[in-house]
Amino acid sequence: MLTKSVKRRLFLWETALSQLQQGRPRDRQSASRPASTLPAIHKEDDMKKILASLLFAACLGFAGNASAAVQEFGPDFARFVIDVKDWTPTATPNGASFLSADKTCNVVIAVDKNGGQNAEAIAKAIAQQAGMSDAQEVAKDADTYTTKGTIQGKETLITVSVEGEKFVCVSITGDLQKGSDFIDTLDEKK
Repeated sequence: MLTKSVKRRLFLWETALSQLQQGRPRDRQSASRPASTLPAIHKEDDMKKILASLLFAACLGFAGNASAAVQEFGPDFARFVIDVKDWTPTATPNGASFLSADKTCNVVIAVDKNGGQNAEAIAKAIAQQAGMSDAQEVAKDADTYTTKGTIQGKETLITVSVEGEKFVCVSITGDLQKGSDFIDTLDEKK
């Protein structure tokens, strides 16, 4: 059974994807702000480590064997489970990267401490440091921020949710619908 916060995140994720598919981000003004007005991440070293993990996972050759079972990933303080059927998982220190069997979609899930930053600041910093071009806000609320854009020529959707002292970052590159369907199997470890 999904916890209330995971159900809320999934609802926000599906709402953002729906708005994206309909071509209407919620706030186009914020998407056009210059990068110099983005909030600074005070713990740059922590964000660089997180970004390095995300990029490392996304760039791996994804060797390994996918299984039809639910598997567990994440750091000790925030483990999560996800059904990896038809996906090739690669564990990272703070989460995992998943490549679809047809190689049309890559999903990266990372969990870490938020250092007092809000979801919007973390998402914008990750997008900027990952080299996301044409970043646009897709959805935003008090605890979750979603942005989309292009990274290395591929459409990418990044969602960050903050809960207490931790954050969860989900990045989908390629087939966004396939990645969204995969994320539906995500749950916190009980």
